[in-house]
Amino acid sequence: QELGRLSQLQNFSVGNNSLEGKIPTNLTGCTHLKLLNLYGNNLIGKIPITIASLPKLQLLNVGNNKLTGGIPPFIGNLSALLYLSVESNNIEGDVPHEMCQLNNLIRIRMPVNKLTGTFPSCLYNVSSLIEISATDNQFHGSLPPNMFHTLPNLQRFYVALNQISGSIPPSIINVSKLSVLEISGNQFTGQVPPLGKLRDLFHLRLSWNKLGDNSANNLEFLKSLTNCSRLEMLS
Repeated sequence: QELGRLSQLQNFSVGNNSLEGKIPTNLTGCTHLKLLNLYGNNLIGKIPITIASLPKLQLLNVGNNKLTGGIPPFIGNLSALLYLSVESNNIEGDVPHEMCQLNNLIRIRMPVNKLTGTFPSCLYNVSSLIEISATDNQFHGSLPPNMFHTLPNLQRFYVALNQISGSIPPSIINVSKLSVLEISGNQFTGQVPPLGKLRDLFHLRLSWNKLGDNSANNLEFLKSLTNCSRLEMLS
């Protein structure tokens, strides 16, 4: 209970330790808390609902622990949240639609979990997003063709090692700030869009999919990559 008495606490960062037990539930009195970093410990259990009572929280990092359960819908109440990381846990289930209420969210990191279903389409309307990282889960379904039209600030898009199918959304050619596109290890089909407008692209991974349509034009996208002068990784 002592922690909840720290009513002026703004930063609570105990990452990269060997802490065990559950995430503290007595944070309701810490109404000024902006940063909660519990990354890299041995914490178990679920993300507690008491976190929903932190109206000023901007960073929530519970990655690299042993957490279970799902991403709780009450996350959508954290209207000030900029950064959310639940990576490298045992989080399962669907991504809650309430997350789409986070209009200021810049980075969402949820790789190496057991998340399923498809991304909620409303998440693509969070135009502030710079990074979406969801590698190594069990997401399936296809990506909407126009999804990147509403993500003008996106710089990094990681969805490798899932079960996503369908075509690479053609709207990706207009995400001019994109630097990392990692979609390997899925079931994408069809031709790769011309990516020449992505002048900041330096990391592109397409391997282990079902790309191509037995057409002589399957490798046409390589010509457009000559405009991507910063490209360092192509696989």
